[in-house]
Amino acid sequence: MSASQLLADLVRLGIRIEAHEDRLRYSPRSSVTPDLEARIRAHKRELLEMLKRNPSSKEFDPTDANDAWQALVDRLQEDTRFPPTILEGLRLAEARWVNEISRRELPSSRPVKEG
Repeated sequence: MSASQLLADLVRLGIRIEAHEDRLRYSPRSSVTPDLEARIRAHKRELLEMLKRNPSSKEFDPTDANDAWQALVDRLQEDTRFPPTILEGLRLAEARWVNEISRRELPSSRPVKEG
């Protein structure tokens, strides 16, 4: 698998990845599986080169609820004072929220009763 394909997979999964000097930063961290993280590490050099040539135009927007939520979860994940059960609860809440939003945006497949 190429670094380009990996980058396309990350975009498809809704994972943002950015180059910061010689490091890669990605968000939401909770969406990156161990397998995906191993793929990122295997292609780190190529990803850094690609991202430095074409940096992302999307900046963190503190007024965007999703950006703020991801920043909070990422910050808490790095803080060892928060037990994994709390972080898992936050991830589950996020998944439920995303499912609820998706369900609201999709048209209903059930027929509407008349009368």
